[in-house]
Formats: sequence, C-alpha cells, structure tokens
Amino acid sequence: MINLVLVENDVYFKKMMFDILSCQEDLAIRGFGNDYYDAIMLVKKHKPDIAVINSALDNSEMNIARVLKRYSPKTSIAILSNNIKDTLIKEMAKGTITNYLLKEYDIKQLASIIRGIYRGEPYINPRINARIFQILAEYYQIKGTYQREAANSINNEKKIHDFKENFSRTELEILHYISKGYTSKDMASSLFIKEGSVRNYISSILRKTKLKSRTQIVLYAQQYGFKGEGMNLACQTQKMNVK
Repeated sequence: MINLVLVENDVYFKKMMFDILSCQEDLAIRGFGNDYYDAIMLVKKHKPDIAVINSALDNSEMNIARVLKRYSPKTSIAILSNNIKDTLIKEMAKGTITNYLLKEYDIKQLASIIRGIYRGEPYINPRINARIFQILAEYYQIKGTYQREAANSINNEKKIHDFKENFSRTELEILHYISKGYTSKDMASSLFIKEGSVRNYISSILRKTKLKSRTQIVLYAQQYGFKGEGMNLACQTQKMNVK
C-alpha cells in the first residue's frame, strides 16, 4: 500500500485528485490539507511515502519541501504547479523535490505517476524536460565562455611572459616610460643614463619589434601590459624628440 498526503487549496483540483486516487486499491490517502501548515502536520503525523503539494499556496515551496524532509526524510515530495518555474526545476535537481508535475497535463495520470515515484522511477513532464535541457544548454554555454576567457587569460599571460623575455631589464624600463609618455630626457634622468643611451635602447626596441616609430611602441607596449597615464599617449609621443 502506498501512503499519501495531499495538500491542495483549489476545490476543483482537490476533488479531481480525490476522485482519481481514492478508488485505487493500492493507494491510501492518509490526509488532505489546504495549506503548508497542514502539510507539515500531516507529514509529521503520518510520515507518508509520498506528499503531493500545490506549489501556489505561497512563495516558499522550496522551503516547505526542506521542512517536510526534516520531519520525514523518506517521504517523496511531488510538487504540483500550473506553470514551469526554473526555481522548482533546480530544487528537483538538488533532490529536495522528487517530482515536479504540471496540473494541466499530469493530473489525469496522477495515480500511475505516484506508482512510478514509489518504485523509484520519477516522472518528468515532457515540457519540464525540455526546459531542463534549455537550462543545461545555457549552463554549459556560460561555462564554456568562462573556460574560453580563462584560456585566453592564460594565453595572454604567456604572451606577456614571452614578450618580456625578448628584452633586457633596461629595455623593459624604457618601454614602461615610453608607455607613460616620458621624453628621452625624462627617461635619461630617471634611469641615470645619457640621452644617447636612451636613443640606442629605443633603436634596439624598434629593431626587435620591427616597429617604425615611438608612437607604435606606445600602442605595442600597452598591448602587453605597460599602461600609460593621463593624456592620449599615442598623440603625446608624436611630440617627443626622437633624435
């Protein structure tokens, strides 16, 4: 015998459930309730095999399922709803809700669905099943985006590492100052070297990067993490003395 408690405040559906289930020899309705308080009292008292509950009684259907599980861990919770809710699907995925049924489509076959639940064969409405696959597709699409972003980040870090390996310490400092808009004189002062040495380093950088101008160096350096400050640096470097 499969022991049931039913919680439904809609008179029409309550009568329909009673008419469908009460005449089944292997199903026993141990209690009928109208709200979630009734659901708690009925489950606590009877510890039924299955509790069928209307999700529209208030907005705490997920909480009530967890509460009922505390009172009777072995009771399967089947939620009845008028429409598809992602929150209920996710609760079903977590195992709090055993079944999520749509009234319009599943009420007439409720007896056979209950038998399947009792046998450990949860029924999933085709419409809900379709939404489950949509949720999975969205999840893996988002996950794939994150994975691509992570891979791109790793690739970018490798590019930056490889980029910096091509230059000496002083050349990297020159790149840093160029990206900030320093003149040759400013760089010479900051690095305690002659302006002629600065120009030699810049020539070396141009040769290694195969670039043509200091303006291109600014953009090139910024691409690899040397961030300039203040003015439009590409325009600013055009005013620098390149001699």
